[in-house]
Amino acid sequence: MENQRLRDCLEADFRRLRDVAGGADPGAEVPTCPGWTMTDLLQHVGEVYLHKVECMRQGHDPRPWPPPGLDQEPPLELLDRGYAALTAEFAARGPQDHRVHLV
Repeated sequence: MENQRLRDCLEADFRRLRDVAGGADPGAEVPTCPGWTMTDLLQHVGEVYLHKVECMRQGHDPRPWPPPGLDQEPPLELLDRGYAALTAEFAARGPQDHRVHLV
C-alpha cells in the first residue's frame, strides 16, 4: 500500500472508532467482537498502536507485551495516546526506511 494511503486509512479508522466510542456506553458489547465491550476494544486498539510504535523503535517485537500498568490508563486516553505516538513515528520515517515485522 502506498504510504499516504496507509496513513489516510489509519486516520479514517481512528476517527471512526473515536467518534463511536465517544458516545458509547463503555460496557456496551461490540457486535463484531463477541464477548468484548467497548472498553475492551479501545484498550486493545490502543495497545496495538503502542506495540507497533515499539516494534519500529526497537526494530523487533518488544517482550514482554503489554508493559505493566498499560491497562490502568483510561481506554480513550490510551487510544488517543497510541494514535498520536503511531502517527508521530510514521511522520519521522519514510517509506524507504527499514521495515520490521509488525505482526
